[in-house]
Amino acid sequence: MPGFTLSDAAAVRLDAVSFFLAGFLLVAAVVMGCWNLLRQDFPRLPRLSYKRALAATALWGLVFLLALTMISGARELMTPGAWERAGWTYELTEPDRPSPDAARDRRRAGLAALYAAWRDRGTELPAEVLTIPGRAPRTYRLIEGRTAEDAGAVLAFEPDLFTADDGGAEPFVLFVGGAVHQLPRDVLETLLGEPEANAADPAFPLAADEETAE
Repeated sequence: MPGFTLSDAAAVRLDAVSFFLAGFLLVAAVVMGCWNLLRQDFPRLPRLSYKRALAATALWGLVFLLALTMISGARELMTPGAWERAGWTYELTEPDRPSPDAARDRRRAGLAALYAAWRDRGTELPAEVLTIPGRAPRTYRLIEGRTAEDAGAVLAFEPDLFTADDGGAEPFVLFVGGAVHQLPRDVLETLLGEPEANAADPAFPLAADEETAE
């Protein structure tokens, strides 16, 4: 005897349609029961048949669909480009991550701005200058006591925060004189003579769970 089978996609759609129809019929029955139950207290209300309950449920469903569509349209107007279509629904647009080169340039620019402020003010720098852009409240590690005579010495460096997607996991290092280089962690520790160079920023100590995660 001939038979047929549905593809996986067709079977999923059939299941979805069947679930929707079953839910629709059930809701119509609940509406009819609630309405006719209400007639016991308000005899003037007409009796609601199942056919009319189906029509009322469909009508209110269309009204709610229209309202939700208008809300979605208003949301798109207020936040243009923030949502993208995904099938029958919308989802938040994933923000574009900067390229590794752009991230590297931004990290280098942050240390260059720190050097400009240090040259003008010395080590008495405001917190906003020491804060790593986009990584607040974490700050650059500034070496205290450096002067313009300490040419070639490390002035500041990044804590261990970044990944390869951020332009490389190796920290950028600012030297007295304004040079900025990206160095491996072991080379930085050798320059500093401090194995604890990988420690958390003392101005903003990490919580225990954050230290474990890192």
